[in-house]
Amino acid sequence: RVNVVPDAQNAYNIHMASGQNVLIQEGHVVDTSLLSSGTKAGIGIADMLSAMKEHRCGFYYCDERFSYVHSEVEKAVLAVMLELLGEGEQLIFTTHNMDMLSLPLPKHTYAFLKKTVTDSGIEITTVNASDYLKRNTDSLRKATENDMFSVFPDTEQIASIAYE
Repeated sequence: RVNVVPDAQNAYNIHMASGQNVLIQEGHVVDTSLLSSGTKAGIGIADMLSAMKEHRCGFYYCDERFSYVHSEVEKAVLAVMLELLGEGEQLIFTTHNMDMLSLPLPKHTYAFLKKTVTDSGIEITTVNASDYLKRNTDSLRKATENDMFSVFPDTEQIASIAYE
């Protein structure tokens, strides 16, 4: 249960099933020790949705906020975020969730970050899906699973741990 705290400005109290309470004031959790990672992520997502609904910013950056959230919830929230975007507003949404590649969004909305290790350091470049996939019938998910964009990490050294 969530209630407004009448004696404080912009504050809410979350009543936990355990009988404990969590205070949220000005969009920040006062004591996070009682919250799971998923609940903390959920509060951050709710704060972003609130900002989008009120059109507080022209630019929204949702970076890996769904790591502890079920895939179907992530897809549903992204759909709501896209609906809430006002004219002239921009959303950057990052995820490692492969299920997001099956959404019915235009291919030009997908970009991947590619990390390359060189002699002079690490280089990060952007790979746009629409540069590779030209037909409407091309599957973004299958292309990604087949590493068409060359963005999958090299995991060979991880397997070698078992044999050392």
